[in-house]
Amino acid sequence: MSVRKPASSTLSFEHLVTSIGRAHASLAAHASRAVNTSLTLRNWLIGLFIAEYEQQGSDRAQYGDTLIERLSDRLIVAGISRAEARELRRYRQFYLTYPQIRESLPPEFATTLLAQTGFTGNRESATPELGITAGDVLSRLSFSHIAELLACNDATKRAFYELECIRGNRRRGGASLPLSRLRAHAR
Repeated sequence: MSVRKPASSTLSFEHLVTSIGRAHASLAAHASRAVNTSLTLRNWLIGLFIAEYEQQGSDRAQYGDTLIERLSDRLIVAGISRAEARELRRYRQFYLTYPQIRESLPPEFATTLLAQTGFTGNRESATPELGITAGDVLSRLSFSHIAELLACNDATKRAFYELECIRGNRRRGGASLPLSRLRAHAR
């Protein structure tokens, strides 16, 4: 396959600057989406690990009500960011609300990370089926938006706002509702 060269009249300095600018913008946006998806998956996995430990941990009784606080202390000492007790509770709620994200995990996660927990994948989603896939939740919503949606206890209402955010993201490249408006509507 040969690389097609543009006509020499388009090879100007301005064209060079424009081409580099477009490549930079496109790949920076792609990198940003990849980082957001990875951090969102990380948060979901942390929630899964906590929930599964609470259900099956061999020594869970000795931690009881202090599990989250003690876990937070240890994770912070280990240098894990965003591991405050409040965040850990949010990650657990994220997993319990969106267990279907399991379907979107890369295969290497399923064989390595999930095998550690004995995860069965039999949990029901707390969000009604309205055509919103786990892939859409991961790729179209930032964790900041997900955190706001988690504050909505009404599953049907939450599904509506998920759909609105995802639709807006497809139309305008960002969430349809700014976080402040989403926060007000979701509660």
